Amino acid sequence: MFTHRYTEVELADRQFRRSIPPKWEVYYLLLARGRCFGYRRTPKCGGRWVARLRVTVGCFYREYNMGLADDTRAADGKKVLTFAQAKQKALEWFDSPENLPIRGWKPRSADGGLTSSPAR
Repeated sequence: MFTHRYTEVELADRQFRRSIPPKWEVYYLLLARGRCFGYRRTPKCGGRWVARLRVTVGCFYREYNMGLADDTRAADGKKVLTFAQAKQKALEWFDSPENLPIRGWKPRSADGGLTSSPAR
């Protein structure tokens, strides 16, 4: 099955997001290793922003529904978010203390590259 891939510019455009066919799958953008930010459009709920973090404990990923997309409503910064607001909220969630013990990837190594944490 072919999955469409959209760019950051496309997902930031409200008009473009309205043209995406509704389905349960999330259209993810890779922000960093183990960290994805995406958009899901369902027939009942409309557009929604989602963050996904690869973890080392339990299941492979932890998913966080950040809020509704501003496809049809004006953004309020809390429940309805613009692309930029949702991306910033995802970045804050990735580094939140609640994710520290389960995070699958360290942010940076001493030389500036990404490294994986030791296997348990």
